[in-house]
Amino acid sequence: MTENMFKRLFIALALVAGLLVMAANAPDQNTGDTQAQADKKARETAREQAEAQRVVQAEAEKEARELTKRRIEFERQVREEEKAKALAAQQAEVLAAKRAREAAVAQAAAELKARQAAELANAEKIKTEKRLQAEAQRKAKADAEAAVKAEEQAKKRAQKEAAAKAEADRLNRIDSRVNELVERELKARRTASAAQEDAWLKAEADRQQKEAAAVEIKAKIEADRVLKLETEKKVRADAELARHKIAVEKQAQLAAESKAKADAEKQVKADAEKAAREIKARAEAEKKAKAAQTQVAKIPPLGTLKKDASPGSSSTKSVKNVVKTPPVKKVEPPKKPKVPTVATIGTIERLDPALDKLIPRQAVIEKLADGFKALEGAVWMGGRLLFSDVQENVIYEYEEGVPVTVFQAHSGYTGSAKREGELGSSGLTRDTSGSLVICQQGDRRIVRMESDGRLVPLAEYYRQRRFNSPCEAVFKSNGDMYFTDPPEGLEKRELADANGEMPFSGIYCCTKKGEIKLLCKEMSRPTGLVFSPDQKTLYVANSDPTNAVIMAFAIQRDGSLDKGRVFFDANELVKSGKKGLPEGLKVDRKGNLFATGPGGVLVISSQGKLLGVINTGEATANCSWGNGGNVLYITANQYLGRLKTATSGER
Repeated sequence: MTENMFKRLFIALALVAGLLVMAANAPDQNTGDTQAQADKKARETAREQAEAQRVVQAEAEKEARELTKRRIEFERQVREEEKAKALAAQQAEVLAAKRAREAAVAQAAAELKARQAAELANAEKIKTEKRLQAEAQRKAKADAEAAVKAEEQAKKRAQKEAAAKAEADRLNRIDSRVNELVERELKARRTASAAQEDAWLKAEADRQQKEAAAVEIKAKIEADRVLKLETEKKVRADAELARHKIAVEKQAQLAAESKAKADAEKQVKADAEKAAREIKARAEAEKKAKAAQTQVAKIPPLGTLKKDASPGSSSTKSVKNVVKTPPVKKVEPPKKPKVPTVATIGTIERLDPALDKLIPRQAVIEKLADGFKALEGAVWMGGRLLFSDVQENVIYEYEEGVPVTVFQAHSGYTGSAKREGELGSSGLTRDTSGSLVICQQGDRRIVRMESDGRLVPLAEYYRQRRFNSPCEAVFKSNGDMYFTDPPEGLEKRELADANGEMPFSGIYCCTKKGEIKLLCKEMSRPTGLVFSPDQKTLYVANSDPTNAVIMAFAIQRDGSLDKGRVFFDANELVKSGKKGLPEGLKVDRKGNLFATGPGGVLVISSQGKLLGVINTGEATANCSWGNGGNVLYITANQYLGRLKTATSGER
């Protein structure tokens, strides 16, 4: 860089020197120039020299700056090269260290693999040794057991042989003793007199005769007992047949009464139509009479007529026509036909005006059928009512205008052994699919009836223990079944019954998956149960004369129950002497409770206030909504009744 700068400075000085030489050698063309021009040239020359020096200096400074810049760049490049070399050396060291570590790891892995292989081989060897040892031990144990067994068998054989020998000795001794006694007896008989021999033979004959007579008397007594049982069975069968025949005749009579009632209603309707037609005719006749009277009023008096008027004149004809108008016939109003009365039972006791919104004032309890023993649960199924007789072990079927018939025999107890207790079906309900569900108290289970008549068990055991006797069941909208399990179906109707397996009367939930959960075991005799319309509360009746209450349980999110509260206390009604206990429960769509209890059916508001009582006069077990949901069917001991309401509930 310095050499180039000096070359450029040398070239500039040479140019200046050349210019000066050219100026000195140039011909003196202007000899007449003045000194001023010479001075001017000298100044210009000096200026040019100064300019040349400045240019040279500037170039020199520029070259110096370039040189400095290049020197700095060169130093930077040197530093970067040194840095790169150091980095490369460092990377080489790291790579070498990494390769060393990898080599160490590979060596360690190889050593580990070798150790594992050795350990595996050792473990396999130990395992094989243990297996062989275990097999040897098992074989030794089996040999020992076989030896012990052989020894025991030998001992048993020896004992049997000893016992057989002892038995043989004993029999031999007995035979010897018997022979001795026989010989002695024969000797005694031979030595006895003939009279004693005859007396002994006579006594023996008398004894045998008495024994034969006793056997004959016993056989006769047994035959009489069997005949008596058969006779009683036949009498009961005849009585049952007669009772059933009477019930059928009563049903036929009720059907005839219903038909007569329908005919009477038709006749009433026809008479009403006839009366309406007569009233219409009467109105038309009165209208015509009024029109005739109006015409008579328009005729002038007779004195004002012309005296010379001829009999054939128009005025005379008009008068004659008016005078001859026939009188209006009086129409008598039709007599009100008599409506045949309906067979009824009981009365309706109104304790609060709010009851009028639920049960009309003119409502009566119709008696549909009677002659039963102990009616229980009822359910409306496809245009007909099914209801249980818990003592007859039968489910009956009622349909409008048709005699009551047997729907299902052996509905609660399917066994053949005779036993006590309430054996028949109790509660009847429908599952979410509409199938009939039966609480079988005698069989102590809950079953569903399929379309082909098969009975499929839904709940029979809880923790391998058989239920007492499921009484009532109700289904939640999600398919879960809640039910009660009092001891009513046990022979003693108490938890202390010998056949009972549950130490308590429980409330259970059978989920749609078939899992059974215990919800409550504090109630003494839980029976009827029903959900509130929003399914947030479960009402349960307690059929205990010492604690006659209806409980209300709040249903938790998981389906369990809270501790519950007393919703209605019926103990005072029980103490008043009215028949019945809290049992069957139904709700209407507004949340009012229709609960069978003392006196009949208690109508209770959703706040727990008693609004009135449907007094049936009998111990009433259950009730059910039917028809369109506004008819309440009631099972009251031997009666089947119904009541038309102004409210409605779920059928």
